[in-house]
Amino acid sequence: MPAKSKSHEAAQKKIWRAEIKQHEQSLKKVNADFVAEQRQRHKALGIAQKALAAEERKFARFTARRAKILPATIREIETRIAILRGRIDS
Repeated sequence: MPAKSKSHEAAQKKIWRAEIKQHEQSLKKVNADFVAEQRQRHKALGIAQKALAAEERKFARFTARRAKILPATIREIETRIAILRGRIDS
């Protein structure tokens, strides 16, 4: 088994290797944090899109119902107004 070097250069290389290892771990953690946040935001976006689609369907149904019912309702009110005005003028 070779003897371990006790030179200054060997000690410096050991320190650098340890620092590289720390930076690699930090890099993995930062990347993992961003990936986790991206997944969370993507999930929230999916939920929001689903809710938006549901509201758009409700709005479309309301608009169709309004287009069907509103003219008849207005016609009834205008008819009653015309009858009352006719009674007032006569």
